[in-house]
This record gives sequence, structure tokens and C-alpha cells, in this order.
Amino acid sequence: MSTVLVCTRPHSAGFQMIEERAAGEKDVTIDVLYATVKHGTERAAFRGEDPHEKEYYDESWQLFLPRESVPSTHSPFPLGSQFVGRVRNTAHR
Repeated sequence: MSTVLVCTRPHSAGFQMIEERAAGEKDVTIDVLYATVKHGTERAAFRGEDPHEKEYYDESWQLFLPRESVPSTHSPFPLGSQFVGRVRNTAHR
């Protein structure tokens, strides 16, 4: 089990336990040393300002249009997808 920092709702973060899956043939394991929230997409979602919740991209018009109904639920998502780490082990080199 690993602990992951997640956004639980706008302006709120917490830790969530996740079960690790076994490394596949082409996977590596990385020990994260430092992580940060991406200043664009992750920060906007954390603040509850994600434009994709209120708008959708219309291919035919090639622009964002308002959604008829805005989703009222907020699913937790991981924070800190930009990170510095080191490879712990590799599978089947």
C-alpha cells in the first residue's frame, strides 16, 4: 500500500491509500523525493476553476461551449504529478 496526496474537493487535500500493482515487464519503480502541483491544470482543479467542468470542447465549432448541466460531484484526483525521484528497481532489463 502507498499513500497518495489527493484533492478531495475544491480547496481541500488529503491522503488516500492505494494498492500498488506489480511492476510489469516494461515498468520501473521510482522513489519520489519531491513533488509539486502543476501550476496550470492541477492548480485550477484544486481551486474548483477547472474549465472542463463547466464547458466542453466542441470539435465542429473548435471552441469551448457551456455545458447544459454542471456535474455536482467531485472525484478525488492525485496531486503532485511533477516530481523528482530515483529509480529503485527495474523489471526484466
